[in-house]
Amino acid sequence: MNSSEEIHQLEREMHLTLDPRRRAKLQALWLVARGSLQQQEIAQITGISSSSLRLLVRQFRLHGLVCLEDRRKNNTRPRKIALEIEAKTPKELQQLLEAQGVRVHLSTAFRFLQRQGIRSVKVLAQPPMPDENSVPVLLN
Repeated sequence: MNSSEEIHQLEREMHLTLDPRRRAKLQALWLVARGSLQQQEIAQITGISSSSLRLLVRQFRLHGLVCLEDRRKNNTRPRKIALEIEAKTPKELQQLLEAQGVRVHLSTAFRFLQRQGIRSVKVLAQPPMPDENSVPVLLN
């Protein structure tokens, strides 16, 4: 597992992927393919256990990059949701997401809007308008 083409392919995939799990696996395979470190060192660097790394290398040798596919059973919801945000308040965002089938807590919607630079404004009760007959009182 050390052809220069294979190393280049792993490096390219590692830089293109957005999934942190897949990136860690690709980095581990890339380091194994380079042959500069022992597998125990690679496991420590990437945060993958030594036994999982041995299994990953064996699966990669047999199946190639297909072994990196996400096989978790309960991973049906997409990691990122692309939608145009028309919401100005956390409650509006929560309702918009629920319409898309995603349930989020109100505090999560609030934090998301904060990260987007949208500050929700708390509307305070307006004081009553003075009557035409009322006399303004000035306080010293």
